[in-house]
Parts: sequence; structure tokens; C-alpha cells
Amino acid sequence: MFPIQRENGAKVHPLKIPWSLAEKAYSVYSAEYGTSQSLARLAERGGFGPSEMDTFVPGWREEASEISELRAALTAADTARQALEVERDAEKARADANFQSYVRTRDGNSEQINKLRGSNEDLRTAVDVACAGSAAWKERADAAEVARQALEGERNATLLQRQEIRDALACCFGESQWDKQTWQIVAQAFDAAWPEER
Repeated sequence: MFPIQRENGAKVHPLKIPWSLAEKAYSVYSAEYGTSQSLARLAERGGFGPSEMDTFVPGWREEASEISELRAALTAADTARQALEVERDAEKARADANFQSYVRTRDGNSEQINKLRGSNEDLRTAVDVACAGSAAWKERADAAEVARQALEGERNATLLQRQEIRDALACCFGESQWDKQTWQIVAQAFDAAWPEER
């Protein structure tokens, strides 16, 4: 900012003005008084007086005020921009954190799904093995049933043959008491030698 000197009797004025406004006043000053003193040197010596500014740049107070207001508005806008940038960066950090959390969760779920798939394959294999074992057991059971039925047929045939032989022997004896006693002896011997299966 460029300094403005205090001056008795002068209207109220700012004690500092934007450098751009001072350059505008200096262009009039240097055209009249030359450039033996630079604007920076004039600033070191206290700047222009308010009456000089009235001569060099009429309406400078209003312009300085307007510039100051614009600078204030610009500063406020810059402050708001910085606040928005901070908020944006914080939101970006939250979004990044949420994304990383999602990636970790997704990877964890994928790993769990792969484990479940592996367990499912193991279970499927076990079921296949069990089904294969069940099929083999059923084949053995069917074979055993066929063998049992064959043995049952042989047993029935044997029993029938035994009964036929016994009946044939019974026919060989008459109705006399001696025949009946003899038959009892023969029948006991026959049953002892070839007992009827139960």
C-alpha cells in the first residue's frame, strides 16, 4: 500500500491507498515535476499529501474506497475459495478412505466367497464319493439278495425232495400194528439222519 500524508484541514481520507492508484497519481506528478524521485522514493518520504492527490487524481478517495471494497471482496472470495478447497480436500480424503474401505471389504468378501466355493467343491466331492459308495453297497445288497433267493430255492427243493422220499417210505408199510411200529422206528431214523429245517 502507498502512504498518504496527514494534512490539517483536509477532508477525511485514507492514510494508505492501493499502489495502482498511487501509480496513476505519479504519472501526473512525473509529467509536471519530472522523475527525479521515483514512486518508491516518494513512498519512503511519506507519500503524497491529500491535496496533491486531489490535484493528481480527482475523486481518489472514492476510487480508493471502491478499490478497497473490491480488495476486501476479493480477499473474502479468496478466503471462501480456500475454505472450499479445504472442504473439497477433506471430502476427497473421505471419499478415498471410503473407497479403500470398500476395496478391503470387497477383497475380504472375495476371499470368503472363494473359501465357500472351495468348501462347496469339497462337499460336492464328498457327496459324489458317498453316492458312489451307496451305489456299490446297493449292488452288493442286490447280489446278496439274489444269492439268498437262490439258496431259498435250493432249500425249498431239498425240503420237497425230503418230503417225497419220506412219503415214499411211508407207502412201503402196511396198516398192521407191526408195520406201524416199524414205520415209527424208520421215521425216527430218517428224521434223525435228515432233519426237517425250520
